[in-house]
Amino acid sequence: MAIQTFKRYEKKYLMAASDLPSLIAALSPYMDPDPYCIDGNGYIIHNVYYDTDNFHVIRASNMKPVYKEKLRLRSYYDNLSDEDTVFLELKKKIGGIVNKRRIGLKIREIDSFISNPTLIDCITEDISLPYLKRQIMNEIKYFLSRYQAKPAAYISYRRLAFFYRDNKEIRITFDTDLKYNFDHPSLQNTQHYISILDDNVVLAEVKIIGAFPIWLANIFSDFGLRKTSFSKYGTAYEMHRFNQDRIFDKYRLSSPDCIINLSRKVNEHYGITI
Repeated sequence: MAIQTFKRYEKKYLMAASDLPSLIAALSPYMDPDPYCIDGNGYIIHNVYYDTDNFHVIRASNMKPVYKEKLRLRSYYDNLSDEDTVFLELKKKIGGIVNKRRIGLKIREIDSFISNPTLIDCITEDISLPYLKRQIMNEIKYFLSRYQAKPAAYISYRRLAFFYRDNKEIRITFDTDLKYNFDHPSLQNTQHYISILDDNVVLAEVKIIGAFPIWLANIFSDFGLRKTSFSKYGTAYEMHRFNQDRIFDKYRLSSPDCIINLSRKVNEHYGITI
C-alpha cells in the first residue's frame, strides 16, 4: 500500500490549443517532460469522484468556500487488471492551499476496502503501521462515513506534464480531451462520454509550493495567460445539470475568451438567487 502526500498551490489557466506548441517551446529551456509523456503524447488519467446521492460535496465546493474537500479514485491505466495499482485520493483545499493525501491499492481491493469499515479500522488501529498511513485512512473513513459517499462521476483527460529541472516541486500540466460520465462512474467505464471543453481549449495548471519564478511569470505574461477558477468535477456537474434539461448547448465552452461561470448560468436559468 503506497502512501503519498502533497501540499502546494495550484494555479489554473484556460488557453487556446493553437498556442500550446509555442508555449511548450518557450518553457523548454527551463523544464523537462514528465518521463511518462512518451514521444510527447502525454497520458490519460481516469478518475471516479465520490459524492452523496444529491451531489452535496460538489455543490458545496462550487460555492467557493474557504475549505472544501473531494475524494476520488485515480488510475493511470487504460486497460485495468485486478493487480494494477490505483490511488484513493483525499484532496483538501484551505484558503488556496491544496493538500492531497493518497494511498495505492490494487484494483481488486477497492470495493471491499471502501464498503467495509472494519477493514479500514484494522489499518487505523494497527500501531505497528506508520502513523501517516493510519492518519490518511482515518481521514478517508471519516469522509466516507460523513457523506455516505459512493461513486458519482467518471472524469478523464489526456495530460502533458513538465518539471522545472532546477526544482522538481514546480510542475506544469496541460490537460485536453476532458470528458465525463455520470451514468456509469467506474474506472472500467466504456460507456458514452460527454466533452467538457472544446478541442481548441487547453487547461493549463501550475503546481507550486512557493512563489512563481520570474522566468515563468514572464512567459505566461507574454502569452497573455490569466489565472482562472476551474474545477473539472465542478464544471462537469454543472454540465450534467444542464444536459438533464437539454439547455447546455447555448452555454457551450468553446474558447478561453467565452468560458462562463456555469454555476451562475444555471442559477440564472432557474431563477435561483444565492
